[in-house]
Amino acid sequence: MADPIITPNPAEVTPTPTPTPTPVPTKTFTQDEVNSIIADRLARERTKIYKTIGIENEDKIPEHIAKVKEYEAIKPEYETMKSEREKSKYAEVLKASGIDDAFIEFAIGKVDKGKDLEAYKANAAAFAKENPKMLREKFQTIDASPSLGGTSKVPDFNRMTDPQIQEWLKTHNWDGSEKKR
Repeated sequence: MADPIITPNPAEVTPTPTPTPTPVPTKTFTQDEVNSIIADRLARERTKIYKTIGIENEDKIPEHIAKVKEYEAIKPEYETMKSEREKSKYAEVLKASGIDDAFIEFAIGKVDKGKDLEAYKANAAAFAKENPKMLREKFQTIDASPSLGGTSKVPDFNRMTDPQIQEWLKTHNWDGSEKKR
């Protein structure tokens, strides 16, 4: 059998008194003490800031400002030189891959940089293989004569007199082909 539940009679229950907090003594400061505390904190913060920017005391601030201004003046030149050095590094890889100097600037923009220089070397080699016309040995041997047949039928006009040029043009076109009659 279950034990019966006994509920106390509310009239018989005596309330427990709530404890009263003991007063905490408060500290009061004089104005001189507050000023001293603030001055100490400011001095510590100032020392931290000076240490962070690399100076010993406030006498060095003008010197530090001059250095910052000098840096700001040469920063664009530094960035340009840094960019040129980076571009030069990629250009050397492309040259080593056989790309002709005439296409280096173009190829730098087309070849994927990859995660490091080794990846760039692999990408440059693949680019050179896909673009054989840009290779040094191929580009230098391309026939660029106007006749496209390997030899030009156009005379050197710089060595001819005006009457000779006029006579030649009576029977030939500017590209060297004979005129139709």
